[in-house]
Amino acid sequence: VEEMPEAESASFELLVPGGVALDPEEAVGGSLILSELSSRGAGGLDSRALSNAFDARGIRHGEGASFDRFTYQASMLAPQLEEGLRLSSLMVLDPALPPDEIDPIREV
Repeated sequence: VEEMPEAESASFELLVPGGVALDPEEAVGGSLILSELSSRGAGGLDSRALSNAFDARGIRHGEGASFDRFTYQASMLAPQLEEGLRLSSLMVLDPALPPDEIDPIREV
């Protein structure tokens, strides 16, 4: 193990109530589509720009829906924590939800 005190890391996991348990009967699986759709652009950034914003800062991130929650998680070098939180919060609070992305998500 090589200790690198100058390279401290940070990670977080944001849990948002929701998920498959709350999908209406006529839209079962909608929460799974919604979680993926939230990564297809947010805060005025399209899918590529959002992905590039995470990548340019070395932020590994993921999102998903489970039975009773949506999960947004990320890990990064500690100095990037604020930006990681900002980008992830855009996905939660200001997702683009582009309708033309729904069918490609369904096909996965």
